[in-house]
Amino acid sequence: MGADVVLVEFWLAGTHLGPLTIGERVIEPTDKALACGWWRVLNLRRGRTG
Repeated sequence: MGADVVLVEFWLAGTHLGPLTIGERVIEPTDKALACGWWRVLNLRRGRTG
């Protein structure tokens, strides 16, 4: 990896407290916690990512 490479890490965390509507379907609250990790390697060249 060179100087033009950046590693980004992100964590999304929350609790399903309210109804979730997807189209005509409604998923009732479960009061369950969620944690989802995400990362990406960005190759920065000339001010753009790719």
